[in-house]
Amino acid sequence: MFCREQAALLKPLEVQLANLGCTLIAIGNGTSTMALDFVEQFEIPYTVYTDPNKETYSVLGMRRGVGIGLGTLRSAFSVRSEGFKQGKIAGDVFQQGGEAFINQQGQILWVHRCINAEDHSSTQHLLETAQRLFG
Repeated sequence: MFCREQAALLKPLEVQLANLGCTLIAIGNGTSTMALDFVEQFEIPYTVYTDPNKETYSVLGMRRGVGIGLGTLRSAFSVRSEGFKQGKIAGDVFQQGGEAFINQQGQILWVHRCINAEDHSSTQHLLETAQRLFG
């Protein structure tokens, strides 16, 4: 699952997470202009920050490296048939992302570090994890 697909799939999850007392936030590593363009282009209703110095990625232990392989190519064909396509990459192409739950005190409660571009957690897994942590 690529970041554009993940961003779209997270939209309906925002309300469910809010009901658990969670705030959905996305953090990219491009410029603020890139982040604004991403929000507008994909109609992202939740907060998006940018961290061009990748300090957040470092604190969360996110992986750096080539994020494509045969599985990525298979996933690309699959998500393209669902209407998602990889556009111009913005930010650090080698920085892999992930998902995390962090409490209001800044304590990292749970983190998933993507191995490659299609390795994001499913929305179902994220919701179940949030329910376990905050429900």
